[in-house]
Amino acid sequence: MIEKTLPSDSLKNRRQALRDRRRSRAAGAVGRFLAVGALAAGLAWVMVSPYWTLRSERQVEVEGENLLGERAIRDSLGLSYPLSLWEIPTDRLQEKLQTNPAIKSARIERQLFPPGMRVEIRERQPVARANSRNGQGYLDAEGTFIAKRYYDRPIDPALLVGPEAIGYQEQYRDSWRKLYPFLANLPVKVTVIDWRDPGNLVLKTDLGKVYFGRHDDRLAEKLTALVQARQLSSTIPLDRLLYLDLSDPNAPTVQVKPKPAPDKEKTAPVPR
Repeated sequence: MIEKTLPSDSLKNRRQALRDRRRSRAAGAVGRFLAVGALAAGLAWVMVSPYWTLRSERQVEVEGENLLGERAIRDSLGLSYPLSLWEIPTDRLQEKLQTNPAIKSARIERQLFPPGMRVEIRERQPVARANSRNGQGYLDAEGTFIAKRYYDRPIDPALLVGPEAIGYQEQYRDSWRKLYPFLANLPVKVTVIDWRDPGNLVLKTDLGKVYFGRHDDRLAEKLTALVQARQLSSTIPLDRLLYLDLSDPNAPTVQVKPKPAPDKEKTAPVPR
């Protein structure tokens, strides 16, 4: 029987190729380890480098502020300097800014070159004066109450196009959202909305005082009845109108002052 054997050169070549692959794998593993180590060392250097430090509020860029002012925004952040750029809790600071009712949204980003922080905000736009149990303030179109103390500068009266709200509370927010868009185009001018009586929403208009009853009941119908009530001015002098009651828009009533008694003609005594 004849044994079949591989040529010795072929066997040596296979062993050599196997050794080369093992060396290549080992070299690759060492290279990857060194690369990861270098990257980690680079990141560690970046983290501790004094270059990536906020040293003053001048490195905090504020965008989108108009009514609040940069000072109010920076004070709201409550940062202490110096502060490592990597230690800034951006998510927490965004949430903190958004607890200010004058701010609708906020976004904070770290800035690498040059090192700093960028704060971008969207303000709520006040449209009417208001007072509530929390004091004097303003309302935006969505019914958010913003206390006056949140502003460090006066609000331009030209922005306050809506009627003043008296006795406003959070529970009236849905009613305000429905009322405000209507009032902007209503032919009857409404200057005050009085919420102080929960059972009777009172409007001060150029027709006089108007009772709406419950604030959340049939608002659209009552506003339609208010528009139709403009014709009252042709039949009743407005100075005699005590109030217009639209709590039932299908049966509105009017309360007027009594007519003044006519002056009696004064006669002089006849001399004798």
